[in-house]
Amino acid sequence: MDNVNFSIESEGKYSSLFRELEISTFHDACSYVHFLNYGRISERRDFSLVLLERKGTCSSKHALLAELALENKHPEIELICGIYLMSEETNNGVGKILLNYNLINIPECHVYIRVKGKRYDFTGEGFSIEKIQPKIVREQRMDPSQASEWKVNIHKNYMESWLKRKPEINFTFGDLWNIREEIIASF
Repeated sequence: MDNVNFSIESEGKYSSLFRELEISTFHDACSYVHFLNYGRISERRDFSLVLLERKGTCSSKHALLAELALENKHPEIELICGIYLMSEETNNGVGKILLNYNLINIPECHVYIRVKGKRYDFTGEGFSIEKIQPKIVREQRMDPSQASEWKVNIHKNYMESWLKRKPEINFTFGDLWNIREEIIASF
C-alpha cells in the first residue's frame, strides 16, 4: 500500500488496541491483519474481536482497518463492497464444489480497501484481489458499520436477481446460498 501510510496516533478504540499490540503504523496494521486466520468472529458488529480472537473475514478485517483509518483522519482509505463471480479462476479449490452442482460460478461479495482507485485485500493467504478484479460486477463504497447486515443484504439481493437472469440454473435462492456457505466453509 504505497499510496498511504500514517502513524497510529488517535486515542480511539481501534487505535489503542493496535498500539497495545505494539503496532504503530497503518502499514503494520494491514500486515498484521493479513496474517490473522480466516474465520468469522463471534459478534460480527464488534471489529475489535478481529484482534482479540485473532481471526476475521474479509468484512471484519477490512472494516477494522477502515475504522482505524477514520479514527486517524484518513477518509481517503475507502471500505468497498464488491460483488464478483467466484469460480476456480478466482478462488483455488472452488471449482470442485461448483462442479458438484453443475455451476461455473456463483456471485460472491468481497470487502476490501481502496485508496486512490487502487484495491487492496488483507483477507489472508489464498485471497487475491488481482484474481477477482476482472470478475467484479458491482462495487460500492460503504461505511464500516455497514459491513455486517447491509453487506449481507446487498449480496443476497444481487444473488436473487442473478438467479432470476439465469433460468438454466435449477436452484432456489436458498439452495444457492447453501452452496455458497459450503464454499466459504472450505476456506
